[in-house]
Order: sequence, then structure tokens, then C-alpha cells
Amino acid sequence: MLINLTNRGNATWGKKQREAASVYGEILDFPMPPVAAHADEAETGRIADLVLRRIRKVFSESKDERFAVVCQGDFTLVWRIVDGLRQDGIEALAPTFERVTKPTLKPDGTTVPGFSFEFVRFRSYYDKENKKEDKQEENAMGFNPLEMMQMSGRLSTFGQQHPRVVAFFKENGQELRQGTVVEFRMKTPEGRELVTNLRLTPEDEETINMFKKMM
Repeated sequence: MLINLTNRGNATWGKKQREAASVYGEILDFPMPPVAAHADEAETGRIADLVLRRIRKVFSESKDERFAVVCQGDFTLVWRIVDGLRQDGIEALAPTFERVTKPTLKPDGTTVPGFSFEFVRFRSYYDKENKKEDKQEENAMGFNPLEMMQMSGRLSTFGQQHPRVVAFFKENGQELRQGTVVEFRMKTPEGRELVTNLRLTPEDEETINMFKKMM
């Protein structure tokens, strides 16, 4: 799949550009959001986050072997989006064009200078070696971005379905630190009660803090 995150729908693309895009399969238009001239860095970051969430949702549901995003627009917004795509392991592309001079012949025999921009190729925002190094680092860490996105989505669903639990941890989360004893009590549909507990270690505290950030 190829997401066209620009201000030109793929219906306006020429034959050569559509052929270059065909290796990705389906083309999906995502209009690039506008950024007001007076917008600050926080606003630009907010817009980028919204765009990335939408792309990540499509990415997580896509079954295509190749997935990429053509990204063009406000420079600062594009930088934030492309950086997020790189961290997620998603290919980001920019279309390149060449200015071609095409003079127009007038009825009186004189010519009028003219030109057009013709598509040349899609160019990646980051080279393959960097992507390879990023992938090796992800493997060394034992996770990949897609799994992290899926986990984040599951935590969000959990919070929506169990608001009292989330509220409890938000109110008492500061007590989840080294030395705290956490008790787990379960009651099965058959009525059996199961109980266990654990004393939090420094590593547990670090893991809990990671999940807090994801929620």
C-alpha cells in the first residue's frame, strides 16, 4: 500500500508516477493538513501526532508486503512525520520532478518560453543502511514498532472498558514503587478464588513506568 500524504490526489499523477507507485499496490490519498503561519512547535507536533496515528492504524491493519508513505508539505510538519515513520520502520518517500522547457509556437512564427515539471522517481527520506541499522537495533532490543503500536492500542481499549481500574492507578500510581506489595485476587466464573502477591523490585518499577507512558 502507498499512502499519498500530499496536497495532490493520485488522480492527478501522470503515467510514469503511477507506474512507479504500482509496486506498492493500492494508493490511498491522505490530504496533508495545513499548518498556519503563526502555529508554534506544540501545534505542529499535535498535527503530526494525529497524522501518525492515522497512518499507524492503516499500517497495523494492512496485509500488503510493501507499505510506504509519500510525504510532502510544510517543512517542519514533514520533518516530524518522517521522523515518526522512520522510528516505526515505515518507508517514507518524496516524489522528485525535473523542470523541462517546452516553448510554445505562436501563429506568427515566434516562440514563447514555457516549461513543465515531469516526474522522475520516488526518493526515500532515509537510506537503506540506516534502516538496516535501525532494524538490527530493534531486534537487539527484542521488540518491533508494530508490536508496540498494537500493545498501545490494547492498553487504550483496556482503559475505555475498565475506567475505574485506570482511575485507581492514576490516583495511587505513585505507590507502585520498590518494596510495595501488590496482591492479585481473581474469582473465576465457577466461583473459585485465587490469590497471590509480589513485592515490587526496581526492575518492576521501571516496567510499570513504561506502561504508564503508553497509557
